Amino acid sequence: MKQHAPLPRAIVHDGLRSYDEAYYRELHTQEVPHLQNIGSVGSNENSLNPKVERLNGTVRDREAPMRGMDRAESAQELMNAMRIHYNFIRPNQAIGDQTPAEAAGINLNLKENKTESLMRQAAIHARIQLLNQ
Repeated sequence: MKQHAPLPRAIVHDGLRSYDEAYYRELHTQEVPHLQNIGSVGSNENSLNPKVERLNGTVRDREAPMRGMDRAESAQELMNAMRIHYNFIRPNQAIGDQTPAEAAGINLNLKENKTESLMRQAAIHARIQLLNQ
């Protein structure tokens, strides 16, 4: 990770002691700003652990059958696509089967096939941007 990608600002984990040991062995430095080591212990709603584990499972489910995750750029593209899908396409039970965008009041007037509709809007926006250059 240190050789192939920019370091994140923080490592968030479930508090397992071996993660702390690996952090101090591999990533801890005295340089400022330094990488934060955040152990979020617990399984209640206020803890980050369930959210991190859910995200980890979602990424693994998608990444496992894929190839091409050998570059930072391809990993970033996957994360960007997953963020768009999560925020604009995928309904969430915790917020009344709305997407996070809908819950935030962002209405893109997506049709029944939200993915296709969002892609069409993105293509139109890209064309407009090109014409305005």
